[in-house]
Amino acid sequence: MRAWALSSDSCIRDPTFLESAVNKLQAEVVFLPTLGLKALVKRRKTRIHICELRKDEYLIVTRPLWARPEDIKELATALRNAEVNVIPSLQAYSIIEAEESLALLGRDYEAIELDFTVPRGSSLHLGIAPEIAREVSEMFSLDVYVKLPVFSTPPDILERMDEVKGVIFAPHVVYTREGEYFRVHSTVLSRVAKMIIEKMRQLLPSTVEVGFVVEDLSLYTNPHFKTLAGISVLAEELLSRGVLASATELGNVKWIEVPPGLGIVVKDLNVCPFGLLEKWGEQYYSTAKCDACGVCMSLCKEYKIYREIKPE
Repeated sequence: MRAWALSSDSCIRDPTFLESAVNKLQAEVVFLPTLGLKALVKRRKTRIHICELRKDEYLIVTRPLWARPEDIKELATALRNAEVNVIPSLQAYSIIEAEESLALLGRDYEAIELDFTVPRGSSLHLGIAPEIAREVSEMFSLDVYVKLPVFSTPPDILERMDEVKGVIFAPHVVYTREGEYFRVHSTVLSRVAKMIIEKMRQLLPSTVEVGFVVEDLSLYTNPHFKTLAGISVLAEELLSRGVLASATELGNVKWIEVPPGLGIVVKDLNVCPFGLLEKWGEQYYSTAKCDACGVCMSLCKEYKIYREIKPE
């Protein structure tokens, strides 16, 4: 497996895990988690739910726009110290939003990603993507990558992407319920999207780089696309640990709040791919570095949120 980059929608915050994935995939870039100023959640909530995980396919739901500015800056610093190239990702529908976001993240970047895959109101927001990208590139002297949803991007806007560095197609479906965002990652969606973008690529100017977020465990190579690994890097790690999951209905997925100071204890296996569970007796307890991503809670048969102080 090889990939040009790790996608901004991977929802992975652990720099050690990301550095390992970069080395394994021989990737050149890590796109940092997307910052959405209008969607910041101050509470500590889960953001990854493994619905189904098998050898050849999976269905994973994530919570987009979860990262706070301090999370992104901390991750960027850690990856840079490991000599990994990073590119920030923003949800920005105006030059003012982009400026505010960059003021929080810092401006010591050569490129940026503008993420239009999570809708804000009407789907007409996609129509302004070429203009926003052009303004951001001119104002901040940055190379701009525009990230677009495969299944809802109007073909006519692709012809106007003549001043961007690249277009990244994401094969995701995003839905909302009770004010929460849910982003669906699926190997099936990835395979369908591959056929679609092979035609969409022909509408883009020849000078524009084309990237595709692969949500398939068998990364393929295509001379016309730059491959970005999505949540697949997490799925493969779980499968290598022998972790499998049976189907869960999407309607049952919820983002669970784990207040600061509280931990997670699971009864089954040590299913944390980041090594943040410690065994005590017959159970596994989260360590202080755990940020309640939700992976273990979605995979184990039984979990508890606890406040007790366990013995050293």
